[in-house]
Amino acid sequence: FRFGKRFYVNISLKNGTWSKIDSGRVWSLSIISPGAYSLNFVLDTLFLPDGAMLYIFNNKGTMIYGPVTSKQNLKKGLFLTDLIKGNKAIFYLYEPFNVEGQSRLHISKVIHAYRNLFETDANQIASCEQDVACYPDWINESKAVALVLLSTGDALCSGSLVNNTAQNYRAYFLTAFHCIDL
Repeated sequence: FRFGKRFYVNISLKNGTWSKIDSGRVWSLSIISPGAYSLNFVLDTLFLPDGAMLYIFNNKGTMIYGPVTSKQNLKKGLFLTDLIKGNKAIFYLYEPFNVEGQSRLHISKVIHAYRNLFETDANQIASCEQDVACYPDWINESKAVALVLLSTGDALCSGSLVNNTAQNYRAYFLTAFHCIDL
């Protein structure tokens, strides 16, 4: 289910504004996409040293994403954000003095949502979707169903958590091939 258009960008810590504060410094950057229901971002580089924290929030302050910390560092640096409601997102990156200049951040895609995923009607993503509330016999199974944001950042798929009792209860996430073959 495609909900947005991706725009390729080249945004790094060289963009935005750095400000000194008592315990370190803060980088801030605003991204606006007129008419968007929400924004989300694909970072092809993200490295945060211990003590650094990244926050993203909407201009109304009703949605805050973060803190993203060194615990979220991945070997390849790829990082996808959640959807930020509204047409403006504000990034704040805090670096303590002892790690100043060690953070790395590069935004490669901004996704402009042209479908409103925050409205009740948007929860009916496809005409084939069935509301589990209408089927009380399946309420336990419904707790394993998830909606996933694809690595392109502009589409969603569904899947289900399954447990393999033959292999020490190892958990797997089952989804359709077209959801991962990008």
